[in-house]
Amino acid sequence: MKSAKVLLGMTVLVSILGCAPKPVVKSETKVAEPKVAAVVETPQAKADKINAELSKVAAFGFAYRVPTLDDKTLEAWLLKSLPVIKKALADLPEGYVFRVSGHATPVKSDVKPSTPLVTIIEASQKRADFMISVLKKNGVDVSKIITRGAGATELINTVDVYGPENRRVTFKVVPKL
Repeated sequence: MKSAKVLLGMTVLVSILGCAPKPVVKSETKVAEPKVAAVVETPQAKADKINAELSKVAAFGFAYRVPTLDDKTLEAWLLKSLPVIKKALADLPEGYVFRVSGHATPVKSDVKPSTPLVTIIEASQKRADFMISVLKKNGVDVSKIITRGAGATELINTVDVYGPENRRVTFKVVPKL
């Protein structure tokens, strides 16, 4: 009888152990992360970004009918602007050029010119050409730069058209024509 009890106890134990839940082994399955397509910046978006920086480096300080800047103004401008211009040229998108635009104020009717009067377009073009020579003297490759004289067509102060802020040179990345 004792052996029957032992046998019965062992049978119960085996059946309990056999019915016990088996440990779950989790497999290390890596879930593939979704692939994100690389964001490609369009040439226009790149140009817009460059132009936002270039808008901060316009050259101001030109005297009336003078196509150059004085040494002190030019030196301060170069210190602030030359790195921005060099970076803009280095990052120039395919199909774009770097444009330097000279701007002028209208001719004052009460001024008696001591030198032959040049047109406003010519005066503004001379400012753009001056800035090109400055950039070239300071190690800038000007092969991707174009110039234009805008004259008095893009005034930033339309209340005082003779205001000194209208006599300037601006820089912009534009599509090639």
